[in-house]
Amino acid sequence: TVNELPVRLLLHILSYLPTLEAIQTTTLSRKWRDLWTSLPSLSFDYTLFPPYDSPSPTLSFFAHFINRTLILRSHSDDLLNLHIRFNHTTELHLYKYHIDSWIRYAIDHNANHLSLEFHSKYIRRFDDRENDIVYDFPFSALRHSRIRFLFLKRCNIIDAPRTRFETLRSIFLVQVYLTDDMVSDMVSGCLNLESLDIIRCCGMTNVQISSSRLTNLGLWHFRCDQGLVDISAPKLCKLNILFFEVGNYMLEGTPALIEAHVCFIPKAENYVYWSKVMKLLGHVKRLSTQNWGFKLVAAKDLFSGNFLF
Repeated sequence: TVNELPVRLLLHILSYLPTLEAIQTTTLSRKWRDLWTSLPSLSFDYTLFPPYDSPSPTLSFFAHFINRTLILRSHSDDLLNLHIRFNHTTELHLYKYHIDSWIRYAIDHNANHLSLEFHSKYIRRFDDRENDIVYDFPFSALRHSRIRFLFLKRCNIIDAPRTRFETLRSIFLVQVYLTDDMVSDMVSGCLNLESLDIIRCCGMTNVQISSSRLTNLGLWHFRCDQGLVDISAPKLCKLNILFFEVGNYMLEGTPALIEAHVCFIPKAENYVYWSKVMKLLGHVKRLSTQNWGFKLVAAKDLFSGNFLF
């Protein structure tokens, strides 16, 4: 039976469940009563939380649930993963202290993965930053942590890394306001960064990515006709450029690149972006694109023999 399985295996299974559901297993038997308190991974998802009369009390109870869970969890066990999906609300400032404390908990308990996202059915608009209510993520707090994977969605970054961060291996940013300096400081400051994805972010003009360790890079959904992307990463193996539209692309420092995927919105005015990128990827062994219409009108010498149809 399930009860006869080793505790370590049971904890591994429970770690794949939302924490709310994992805690509900306490009613199964005496063995399960305190089992959840040793979970190596915690996942709190506002969208899965039972709704109350209106969003405001639901969010309040959700924050209280996270606080109580972290208090009752065994403090002798390290935490591998902490994932929090919070609701994006105009009352977000009321929960800043709570969110700060959750990040500190992850750091104090030696978490490897930290995921913080703010749920909204709307894509973040960056054209009205004065009224844009978002959480300011304290990046410098990670300096002495063991965080290896960081996922941030719909927030801002304060204290962008200007000193050395040795543990971070992977950074995934979605709808985050970034400046050129923030991107370059982040890449250069995270000495062992291997993977970086920038998705639907804004604020950049000249994106310069220079790293001796980076092996995977994804640039998604951005437009700046006067902008520049300059990539110098000698160990870069995989590159995704999806709907990332700028005036000029430079990939001179990528001798190890063997796989690339390129895609732009299939409109005539976007052909110029697509062709600029494709011309730089002739040496790539596995090159793919979804823009079949662009390929039909492109010059034959634009593609190498390794192009994937």
